[in-house]
Amino acid sequence: MKRQGPVLVAFVTGVIVLAGYFFNSQTVVDMSTQIVRWQNIVAAFALALGGVNMFRLHGKNIIGRKKNWVYSCIFMVAFVSYFVLGVAKSTTSAEYQYIWQNLYQPAASTMYSFTLFYMTSACWRAFRIRNWQAAVLMVTGAVVLLGQVGIGAAISEAIPAVSAWIIDTPNAAAIRAITIGGSLGMVVMSIRVILGLERTYMAGRQD
Repeated sequence: MKRQGPVLVAFVTGVIVLAGYFFNSQTVVDMSTQIVRWQNIVAAFALALGGVNMFRLHGKNIIGRKKNWVYSCIFMVAFVSYFVLGVAKSTTSAEYQYIWQNLYQPAASTMYSFTLFYMTSACWRAFRIRNWQAAVLMVTGAVVLLGQVGIGAAISEAIPAVSAWIIDTPNAAAIRAITIGGSLGMVVMSIRVILGLERTYMAGRQD
């Protein structure tokens, strides 16, 4: 029952939620809506569990004086302070919003800006012309990049038009194909979970 229980729950809830989308029965729709609400509650508990796990991890680092334990201290202080502030004065208070807008968002923007260097390095490696596919990639990338800045129009008025066509036609088609493929993969994975064929969510084991 330790293994069959979660599989049975996944099967029953999955079938009810799917039926709620395809059938007009008010009873089924109400049950489906209620299960979706339960999902939000379970997700909240999972988030709380994640916070407790972070406490345990960083607490062990601090107690054991492991490598970079000072950063664990900073995390603990920031986490507790911000959590208490949000609970005590709500997430819409001026103090909470001040920290969010003037501390968290600049730090997050700085972290994401680091990806620029990785993207530049990846483009440099990708644009090395070793075959005709790499040549097409380089020419296409150069045209799109030039079309997004003023120098492209200064070189030729055709560059912005070609750049817009590449973005709106072949690029959009590729993105839609990837989106459709990903959606089909999600459908297949959902069916496998509902039927009990996919059990990796149970401690990562299939048996």
